[in-house]
Amino acid sequence: MRQEQLLDYLGKSCRGRTNCVSGRRLEQMLGIGKSQLQKQVNQLRQQGYPIGSDEHGYYYAVNAGEVCATAVRLRKMARGLELAAMGMERSLDHFTWRDGASHG
Repeated sequence: MRQEQLLDYLGKSCRGRTNCVSGRRLEQMLGIGKSQLQKQVNQLRQQGYPIGSDEHGYYYAVNAGEVCATAVRLRKMARGLELAAMGMERSLDHFTWRDGASHG
């Protein structure tokens, strides 16, 4: 239900980047936390809804430029997460495994 409320609110009240709403405000309106909001936004995007975002908040994208700007932002975030995961894997060289042998 909250996902439907989120989509309805963004689609009616936050059309376009200039009408974005902060994540904090959406959390308060829906009575959910930050991670739940992010999960719901992610699910809506996966379903094909053009939920845009920038450093100021979320909005219902109304043109290709807004969609593309959000897609670029998401790809940068994904690349950062990939690099972090690779760094974590490299850190395994600092650990000793159960058999006493060093990994790496």
